[in-house]
Parts: sequence; structure tokens; C-alpha cells
Amino acid sequence: MIFLPAAAVLVGGFAVGSAAVAGIRLAADAYVERQLAREAAAAQVNAAAQRYRALAERVAAARGRYGDSITALPEVPPVKARMDPQEAAVLEARLRAALDDGLCRFQSEFAAATTAELTSALAATAAHVAGLPRAPRGPAPELVQSVERILGRIDPSVGAVLIERIRGYATDALAASKSAAGRLVEDLRYLVDTANRGVAERRRRLRELAERLVGCPGEAADAVRRALVGAEDDPDPDWPALEAAVDRVVEAAIAAALQDYATRALRESLEAAGCFVEEDFDLLLAQERMAHIRRPGWDDVAVRVRLRPDADDQRTVHFNLVGPKDGNTEASAVEHEWCSTFDTVVEELARRQVGLSITARAEEGATELQRVDASRFPFERAEPSAEARPSRSRRADAPQIEQRRTERP
Repeated sequence: MIFLPAAAVLVGGFAVGSAAVAGIRLAADAYVERQLAREAAAAQVNAAAQRYRALAERVAAARGRYGDSITALPEVPPVKARMDPQEAAVLEARLRAALDDGLCRFQSEFAAATTAELTSALAATAAHVAGLPRAPRGPAPELVQSVERILGRIDPSVGAVLIERIRGYATDALAASKSAAGRLVEDLRYLVDTANRGVAERRRRLRELAERLVGCPGEAADAVRRALVGAEDDPDPDWPALEAAVDRVVEAAIAAALQDYATRALRESLEAAGCFVEEDFDLLLAQERMAHIRRPGWDDVAVRVRLRPDADDQRTVHFNLVGPKDGNTEASAVEHEWCSTFDTVVEELARRQVGLSITARAEEGATELQRVDASRFPFERAEPSAEARPSRSRRADAPQIEQRRTERP
């Protein structure tokens, strides 16, 4: 247990109960909810854009082989890091429609170009064997149509090795005799169907992993999402690595959400117990691990709340009475009131499913007041008049203790 230089008034372990996890999203304030919604919307659009770009890359590779018989896809517009959900929904719908249209056109053009290439090669081979400059012989038209229809069902995410194997089966079917062609066409159809089922299963597993990332903000989550989209074109993804990456992002998001919920619950509990919290209390605790609170009627005294990481992935919370160096108020003047207030805070936290286990508590009369530079005391030092002091429970019309933001000692 780490103690501050001055005797700690109260030190405890700060942990969120397991039942609070389900209420984290409900407890988040409107601003955080809007930011998460905008980031999630942008993530959805980015996923659609990445799939579109992946198809565009396959189209470009096919154009390198078949030329203008394959229609190029237009470039996708850049996607912002945060987007209005309605705007994102419109853009995502446009991208998905363009993706569906491009995929359908590419499959048809790829099948036609591949079949034409294979039949042309077979005709050239037959002409060479026959010793003729040009031979009109070739596969029967109905056989060519059957092969082209089967090739048109190939999912573009089928791996290059399987594509070449499919081309080999198609070549054999086109070159076969009439009696053997039917069987080879069925073999070709089975191979294409098997390859497509493999792609569908891969996408299903990747989609399940991506669904676990819904609501997880940050660059780390976006990087994993990009890796999942990229794995759609990998015939043999590294599943253990992808699953471990998703686990890390989800665990980090849960830990951050629990910390945010616990901090917010602490602030709400302090306010419910009649305390005034320092401006941006939640932000200060999250970023600087330190913020201050004050009871109405206290003169030159505040309670410093300090968070420290714990070995058990929880938080150690230190509560110290602090006052300016030139102040005259002693700890004994507010000690009893603060200890009584703290007991109420613990009860309020429990109601919010947050546990605060007390591991160290100063004996009554032994509490010290930690002196800080007067310029760094977080509250205005003027004491309100007796008539202006609010009651123990904070009211909307109660006078506010003025606060000032200062640098930390």
C-alpha cells in the first residue's frame, strides 16, 4: 500500500462489481455516447470501404491479364475518423451497392474472359497439332456456356492457388471428348462450390470476430478491424493471432469502460453525499489521477482524491485533507464531518455496484492536513455566509462554491 507524505485520511481499494458491466453503456453521459456512435459509424463505413478497395485490387489484377474486357472500379472517397451516424448510413449504403454491382460485373466479366482465353488456347493447340494455320475446331458451344456459367460463380476472394486449380479443371472439361465432358463439368462445379463454401466460412468467422469489436474505440481497434477485412482475401488466415488481437482490444475497452464508470460513480456518490467536486472532476481523475472535493462551509480545506494503479488491475484510492500553507483551519475542524461524509459515499457507491474496501483509516484526532502552495489550492478561499450555506443534500438552487483550475503540485 502506497501512502502519501501526509497521513492518509482514508485509503481503499476501488473496484467495479461484475453486475455493473451491463450498465456501463447506460451510465455513459450523452457526449461520450455521441462520440462512440460517431466512431462506430465511421468504423462501419471504413469496413465497407476496405472491402470495396480489396475488390478494386482484384479487378486491377484481372485487368492486367485481360485488359479492357474487365471494367475498372472507381476509387472510393476517403472516410473520416468520426461521422454523423445518418451520414455514415447513407455512405455505407452507397458503398455496399457499388460493391454488389462491381462484384456482379466482375464475376461475369472474369468468367467470360477466362473462358474465352481457355477456348482460344485450346483452338490454337488443336490447330498446331493438326498442322493448320488456323483451325475452326473447338469445344461445343453448349459446353463453353456451361463452363462460363460455373466460372461466373467463383467468389473473388478464392485464393490464387485455387483459382489456378479451377482453371485447370475448366481446361480439362473444354478439351474433353463429348462422353467425358459431362463428368468433368460436374467436377468443376463441385470444386467451385467447395472453394466458395470455404470463403463463406472464413467470412463467417471473421464477421463474428468483428462483431466483438463493436463499440471499441481507438486506433488499436481500427487496426484489428483492418486486419480482419484483409484476412477475407487470405485463404489461410492466422486465426490464433487474429483472435488474440481481438481479445486484447476487447479487454482493454472493458477495462477503460469500467474505469470510466467507476470514476463517474465516485463523482456521483460524492455529490449525493453533499460534496462539491472540482471542475472536470472525471477528466482530472482519468488524465492526472488526482482531483479535489469540498464540503459546503469548509474554510481553506479540501479533500484530495488520488488514484493509483494496483497490482490486481484495480485502483487504490487515497483521500487526503489538504489546505493552503497560509491557512488557519486545522484538520480537526472538519475531520468528523468528512469521516461521516465518507461513510455515506461508500453507501452511495455500493448502490451503484461499485465496491470501495477500506484498507487503512486514520484514527480520529490523528488526521493531518497536508499543506499546499496557496496558489495551487483548487477552490476559492472565501467562506460563504451562514445564510448562503446549502443543506447536506445538494439542491439545484443551492449556491455554488466557486472553483478555479490550477496546476498540480
